[in-house]
Amino acid sequence: MAKLENRVMTVSFWLDEPYTPRPPLASDLTAPVAILGGGISGVATAYWLSRAGCACVLVERNVLAGGATGRNAGFLLEGTVPPYDALAERYGLDTASAVWEFTVENRERLIQTCQDERIACECIRCGSVVAASSAAEFEDLRRHAQTLNASGFPREIWDRAAMLERLEGVGGFFGAVYNPQDAGLHPVRFVRGLATVAEQAAARIFEGSPVRSLVRHGNHWSVTTPSGSVRATSVVLGLNAYAATVDPTWYGLIEPVRGQALATAPVGREVFAHLLYANRGFEYWRQLPDGRIVLGGLRHLAPAEEVGTLDTLHPRIQDALTRYLRDLGIPPHVGVTHRWSGIMGFVPDRMPLIGPVVDRPGLYLAGGYSGHGLAFAFLAGRMIAQLIVDGDTEYPRILFPERLVP
Repeated sequence: MAKLENRVMTVSFWLDEPYTPRPPLASDLTAPVAILGGGISGVATAYWLSRAGCACVLVERNVLAGGATGRNAGFLLEGTVPPYDALAERYGLDTASAVWEFTVENRERLIQTCQDERIACECIRCGSVVAASSAAEFEDLRRHAQTLNASGFPREIWDRAAMLERLEGVGGFFGAVYNPQDAGLHPVRFVRGLATVAEQAAARIFEGSPVRSLVRHGNHWSVTTPSGSVRATSVVLGLNAYAATVDPTWYGLIEPVRGQALATAPVGREVFAHLLYANRGFEYWRQLPDGRIVLGGLRHLAPAEEVGTLDTLHPRIQDALTRYLRDLGIPPHVGVTHRWSGIMGFVPDRMPLIGPVVDRPGLYLAGGYSGHGLAFAFLAGRMIAQLIVDGDTEYPRILFPERLVP
């Protein structure tokens, strides 16, 4: 069993609000499904299983949404880390389209679920802008957008003049691509609201319950925590970057990579109306409904140092983020109120691993999102629930872990 490097140390803006955790698991339970991890993957799986009438037990080592789910920028985007044309070259156009459509459905189902279940998480369809930091990047973005347009995934292409006209005050870029359908949300409030809905159906959720062992006994799995255990026919690993701490299979396949972020005090006026990415995704920012700015990225300044599960600030990157913030036009009197890090799970081909684990009956994985978890994780829960309840799924099997674990 791998050892965690430490408990959570930094506090993101999303996590800095009053919250009373659920009690730890304190007895031995039996359930059809045990879910390990209380981020969006695990809670979404519990939600979809509960909707299907399947009882489940979820254990979270710390607090719900305390990991990467509560440490990103709350970007609910369409698309994958590899560009669409790269997906088509790798897997063929039909598979690329199906995977891209997965992220579209993920976004739309999540937005609809917020409405249907009355989850108050500031889910707003504000659109996303991918800005080019060089002429070469803009040509890549233009080509990618044209491919998407031809495949039925519409984008607007803005040259430098159009971008300056559409985004007042956002200068220094060579152009951009705009998707009006993408949304921003408060990721912690979403996951915790979804957990409450799941509990009202068929889910039982325990926090402060780290997994000490996961063992196969005959036709069932045994999940052991410090003060209780779960016996289950099926187990879902919703641990993303921490999967190897429970199952060593994922060493070298899901690499823990750290990201840095900050949040400011409210600016007092609208500066950025959209979600914004720049420099091939290494910089990203948005303005929240209360006027705060959330800014993250710049990992490329120290890629070799930003690995592992240690939740810690990187002073050089945090200083660079502050300078970037001022370069965006946010004046020095608007102070930084929160600085944090988050651990992402990267896989070699930058595509998520969702589905059954080969030669491990009843074991399922949802992770390896490579910094793009909100684009996949909610629907990943539905996909896993389908596989457990129905034995099959309508979603692309190229996402199955067997892609990397033959």
